[in-house]
Amino acid sequence: SVKDEYVADADIVIATWWATAQEMGKLSKVKGKKINLIQGFENWEGHEDLLFKSYDMENVTNIVVANYLADIVNQHKKKETHIIHNAVDSDIFGIKNPIEERKPYTIAMIYSIQEIKGSKYGIEALNLVKQHIPELEVELFGICPEPEGLPDWMKFYRNPNDLPDLYNRNSIFITNSFNEGFSLIILEALLCGCAVVCTDIEGHQHYRSQEGDAALFVEAGNANAMAEQIIKLIKDNETRITLAKQGKEVAQQFDWNNAISKMDNLINKLLEEDK
Repeated sequence: SVKDEYVADADIVIATWWATAQEMGKLSKVKGKKINLIQGFENWEGHEDLLFKSYDMENVTNIVVANYLADIVNQHKKKETHIIHNAVDSDIFGIKNPIEERKPYTIAMIYSIQEIKGSKYGIEALNLVKQHIPELEVELFGICPEPEGLPDWMKFYRNPNDLPDLYNRNSIFITNSFNEGFSLIILEALLCGCAVVCTDIEGHQHYRSQEGDAALFVEAGNANAMAEQIIKLIKDNETRITLAKQGKEVAQQFDWNNAISKMDNLINKLLEEDK
């Protein structure tokens, strides 16, 4: 448990889950300035009353990774909420295989056994696409074991150590999640030049832009709609290329160095308060 006797004295202490954030809030001052890093609307285990209380603890600074999370947190607390968008390292995730030269019928998808990730709808959609595009090639990846009954034309990689290469081998990336805080996986795929089809959920809204969306959006749980958008991109190579390039432009807004700088500045500001 998170108690004084188990936590070292420090300048800063950060909690990343609402229940541990509540325990962190009870630590003594010598354990450091307290930060609650909120990476999603963590209501999937119930206890919403306690979740909301974790947003409004004395002497705890709230940081959220997405704008919609700030809107939620602001309903349940009185002090300022800081927004530091998630980011990935663009020195690792980038385009190695030119977007224009990729086979349009190659698709990557993240797979999870968690129901809120909606993977079964993705596989259903891909099976529908296969009926229209016989040459379809699919690469799934994730941290769980390979799903049973996977057709032989779908490859599965558990904990791949070459994720940027996997993205670069494919033209399209799909994700079927019902709930996300901030989808880093989409950001990785966009930076690597994939055209993205994703679910129309709050955690994906930062991939919308006034200059042009970074992805095609479909209703969560609608395999037919997902299949239709995939087929559209496969059959219209120009649309696929345009979407992928547009997506990379949007993704570059979520700069790793910018996120680090914001976090560093906030931490220094908190430490200055005691001087």
